[in-house]
Amino acid sequence: MDGRSKGVKEWITRSRACDLSISVHESCDAYNFPRTYTDAIFEAMTEASSRWKHISLDCSSSSFLRLVTFLNQNTPSSCPRLESFSLSITTSLVPRNEDPESVFISSPFATSPRLCDIRLHSSHVTGYYGTYSGPWSQLVYLSLGTENDTVGIDCVGTILAQAHQLRTCKLCLHLDRPRPCPFSCPQLEDINLSFRDDDWWESPESLHYFQNMIVLPVLKHITYDGTEACVPLTGLIRGAQGRITHLSTTFLCDPLVLFECLRLSPDLVYLHVSAEKYEIGMYEDSARTFSNEALRDWNSALDSESIGELLLNAFVPPGFGLFLVRIPETLCPKIEYMSYHDPYGAIYSGTIAKFIKTKCSTVHLANNPQYSKLKGLSIIMLEELPTDDVQLNRLEFADEIDAGLNLSFKYIHRAAPLAPQLAADAGILLNTNRPLWWPFYDESGYR
Repeated sequence: MDGRSKGVKEWITRSRACDLSISVHESCDAYNFPRTYTDAIFEAMTEASSRWKHISLDCSSSSFLRLVTFLNQNTPSSCPRLESFSLSITTSLVPRNEDPESVFISSPFATSPRLCDIRLHSSHVTGYYGTYSGPWSQLVYLSLGTENDTVGIDCVGTILAQAHQLRTCKLCLHLDRPRPCPFSCPQLEDINLSFRDDDWWESPESLHYFQNMIVLPVLKHITYDGTEACVPLTGLIRGAQGRITHLSTTFLCDPLVLFECLRLSPDLVYLHVSAEKYEIGMYEDSARTFSNEALRDWNSALDSESIGELLLNAFVPPGFGLFLVRIPETLCPKIEYMSYHDPYGAIYSGTIAKFIKTKCSTVHLANNPQYSKLKGLSIIMLEELPTDDVQLNRLEFADEIDAGLNLSFKYIHRAAPLAPQLAADAGILLNTNRPLWWPFYDESGYR
């Protein structure tokens, strides 16, 4: 460990006047080491704190407290160049005097004049950030909570009400009071949401809250984890009043929510749908009622066709779909990028081919100017094809690929691991020139 501290000092010395990006990961074994080991590294780091630009810490609350102590010994404003700060507390037992939220808010990290990107995650109960006077007003990107340790929605509302410059946020939420307070965030364009299990998220009150009580007047991009709830997504889409251009959903088990969202997003350009945990359509509610006739028609269509079949047929101009598939209406004519991952379902190769040919045809697009040209398509589905169907041949789309279409297509064995664990030869990759690039905002909040 002494050699490591010397290495840190040498690296800092050689960096001279350059801005520094530092990432610290403290393993579980380090908790048993004497503090002098980590203190030597922290001391070396803080001596150059005036050149810190990006800091990422994955450590215990005790180590974070000691780092802040060293930092305070330099100067009260010792992070003048700091732009992004990420903190992950990895221990579950946090003494009261080491509360990481309060330590952060009172540290030089929070007073840096350039700080615009904050990510705060911990493995103990979070949700208290809103009680502190933090640097919320200058943030462009904010991430709070994790899948296992969520942050209270009222706390988030308190923060976002102060974050007048915030463009992108990632939030893992739990319900911290029976009736959350309303809030607005005037500049928020991109939101990423997931939830801790609670019946309230699926209630009519939740739909009303996300549709009417959360005011996001410029929201355009939504990334949504539907593992625990589908209703908040519907509320956000309704509240956006047709502004949504990017929609990414994972584990959204109720397909009617997806179709309702697409019906309300006529300007949608980018769509990602993933069901890698469980099958889309496993949601069942025999008592469901429909106030909208179109949703009733989509519900009937789902009785005979797969989600993928309906989506691809709904995204082409009227008259160009397969004759065997009847869709209630066409959707999202401006779609340019689509990613559909459903390792539990299958799509006819003819449907995929017709979708690609139609959405890339200059003749068809000229006759239907409201439809946009397809630029990217990624499909992962079952290898078990419908009767009399065949796997696609990449030669069928040579012209489209040469014209710039990014195309990725994989078949999956039913018993095989899901997509992230596939072997390299588990499927077909059409167009190996470059990986499919999805033009969503990245985690830093910038393109």
